[in-house]
Order: sequence, then structure tokens, then C-alpha cells
Amino acid sequence: MDLYHWDIQGAFMTSNLDTEIYMDLPARYSLPEGKCIRLKKSLYGLKQASALYHKNLEAWLLEYGFKPVGADRVIFRYDRGGEKLILSLYVDDGITATNSPALYKQFVSDLGTKFKLSDSGRLSWYLGVDIKHDKEKGITTMSQQKYIETLLELFHMSECNPSPVPARKRGTPG
Repeated sequence: MDLYHWDIQGAFMTSNLDTEIYMDLPARYSLPEGKCIRLKKSLYGLKQASALYHKNLEAWLLEYGFKPVGADRVIFRYDRGGEKLILSLYVDDGITATNSPALYKQFVSDLGTKFKLSDSGRLSWYLGVDIKHDKEKGITTMSQQKYIETLLELFHMSECNPSPVPARKRGTPG
């Protein structure tokens, strides 16, 4: 199967609120004394924002014809004849595995009518993992080398020397 990556932009702001929420404006804005605003859409930072977004996305996926796989409801499957889409969600990021690139393109186009999204194309990088897929050999490799190198640089350990054991007790021969 081919692997693709897409991302929903402003995901938490796509959902209508299921309860009334009022807030003051930030200090640089002003309202008449004693007034506040009522939110109509979810915002980042609201405790229910991610749950509302997931509920909104899941409803769309189910209406489209996807079926959840397992109880977590973060993996969904869509079958159309011999064509398949398997979708894995991580907040606003999605990975899609498919045996039909044409079906994937149609799905992303349809999803884009409901949510503003960016299609990154073939999966090559996801959540700090470098992914290479050799379809002919049927091999997918994943590496966090770049992530680890970034961490080493961040903590000024790029030139550190490895040790054959995690730690030695003082006075213990090497």
C-alpha cells in the first residue's frame, strides 16, 4: 500500500461549541464596561477543543463511509470494491495507507471541502520520524536519527563519546 500524510489546519477551530462559553477579550482589545463575548466556535486552549474537533472529524468520516477499527476510534477503514483506505489519526495529522492513489486523491479532495487541509503527499516524515518506503521490496524503514542529532545539539552533546555500558560504578574496572 502507498502511504500518504495530510494535516488539518486550525483543526480545533472547526467545531461548533456544544455549550455556551463567554470570555473577556485580551487586554489590547476593549469592550464596553460589563460586556464580554460569546464564542460560537471552539478555540485552542479550551479544555473541550480536542474532543469537539475529534467528534466533528469522526462524524464526517462515518458519513463518508469509514468504519472505526477498534475501540480507540483513531484508526478507520474505508472499502470500495477492491480499493481500500486505512486512516490513522494523531490529533490533526493523518496517515493514509491505500492500494488506490486515485481513491486517496478523491478522499483528500472531499475532506478539503469540510476542513482546510494540507496534503503533504507521500509519507516521508511524521512526528519526528523519517520514513522511507521501498514498495518493490515491500520494506518500510523508520529512523529518528535526525531527531536524536537535534537533541544532541540542543544539549551540547554532539561530540559526546559512546559507552559500551549505560553506567559504571565508581572503582569498577572497565
